[in-house]
Amino acid sequence: MATSPNQPYLPQLDHLRAAAAMLILFYHGFQLFSAPLVHGKPWDKSMWMHTSNPLLALLVEGHTAVAIFFVMSGFILTRGALGHLAQDRRLRYGPFIANRALRIYPLLIFLIILGVYTHRDLFSLPGLVQTVLPLYNLPGAMKLDWFTAMFWAVTVLFQLYLLFPFLMRFYHEDGPRALWLVMTTFFVGRFACFVMGASALDLAYLTVAGRVDQFIIGMFAAAAFSSMEQRRQNLLAWSLAPALAATVAAVYGFHLLGGWPEEAWWKLIWVTLEGALWAWVMLAYLAIGSSMKEWGLSRLLAWLGRLSFAIFLVHTLIIAIINKLGWHLLLTGNGHADAMATTVFVALPMSLAAAALMHYGIEQPFLGMRVRYYSDMERTPVDSGSSK
Repeated sequence: MATSPNQPYLPQLDHLRAAAAMLILFYHGFQLFSAPLVHGKPWDKSMWMHTSNPLLALLVEGHTAVAIFFVMSGFILTRGALGHLAQDRRLRYGPFIANRALRIYPLLIFLIILGVYTHRDLFSLPGLVQTVLPLYNLPGAMKLDWFTAMFWAVTVLFQLYLLFPFLMRFYHEDGPRALWLVMTTFFVGRFACFVMGASALDLAYLTVAGRVDQFIIGMFAAAAFSSMEQRRQNLLAWSLAPALAATVAAVYGFHLLGGWPEEAWWKLIWVTLEGALWAWVMLAYLAIGSSMKEWGLSRLLAWLGRLSFAIFLVHTLIIAIINKLGWHLLLTGNGHADAMATTVFVALPMSLAAAALMHYGIEQPFLGMRVRYYSDMERTPVDSGSSK
């Protein structure tokens, strides 16, 4: 396993990555397999399912798993940074961005190559450059069918990586106030864009302007957790069930208000609430402690967590292949039930196999090339005669 050279490993974070990856896989499988099995045609927004079951609503609105990844990214990077700042070490921007590129670009480039070879008519050099920059979430990028379906999320995440060293410096110099100001500024920006005619759904879901709140909430969570004494962590651990219940209830409310397809102003603030709830779940789970390391289930979840990025990128392609070849399990005569069965027994094992192959064949060798991006701060000698 290629662990980060910049912070200690915490298996619970891989558990949460695994849960998020599974939720997004089941969400897409249920939606995209239901389309041909229930409606007899490819998926579109008109097929969005509505349910009065809160747990089923979590599956239908499984896109919320993306919020978990953004919150966790802010948490993980800040957790490492706080430890180094406490030892007077500074973050070096170049090596930091190089490490982030080694983390995500090898698989992206691999899928771009496959997509171009499959859809040569969709290739354009400007579109390729825009996709690699990364600016995939803007008009003009190459949309290579299901090969690049999840690139929008990785693009937004990398854009946040570019901002992180500055956000961390603001926090180090001015405390939480600086990050609250950043969040407020982005909210005002979202609202201004909405007033001028922009889509609230696109702003909240597809852009840094929306997802930055979730990333910064993850940063706040890291700062809170790092300073939390053991007694408070024990109390926090007991809140896991209420945290999960509150999150499911909120997602259910989101669903009853129209769900993902709905265009509404309140989506400008939903991303913030969604991020805060998942941060609560994350912190409560982390507070349970390290005793889970000994569980066989813990080791399985940690392994799935290490595959999570590959699962995230490849699962939509696997689902598209299954739909194209008609490899659906017709077990019950109920299209939605058969869609779930196909997800569990066909898409899941195929996605895990493909993700494992890509992780060990592509990801892991590049992860081993990551370097330390913190170094001791240079101290400027102080003139003993100075009045400062």
